[in-house]
Amino acid sequence: MTPPSPTPWIPAACTASYCIKCVNELLRAGLKVQTDQPSAQLSFQVEPHPCLFRPGIDQDKLSQLLDDLDAEEIARKLRQ
Repeated sequence: MTPPSPTPWIPAACTASYCIKCVNELLRAGLKVQTDQPSAQLSFQVEPHPCLFRPGIDQDKLSQLLDDLDAEEIARKLRQ
């Protein structure tokens, strides 16, 4: 005799391997549906524009440069 399931909404025949099999089948079915449909995304192009920064200025470090300038200005104001 099989003991009653501790969770009555899940059938007693639902073992871990059965659940894994079900989840894998559902994932495969969902992924197949997504890949069978044509892509509806619009293509785009990035238009480059000339940067007017002087040579030697690292554009990735501009926020750090701004922080340094702000800190210098605050220090100058505190000295006055």
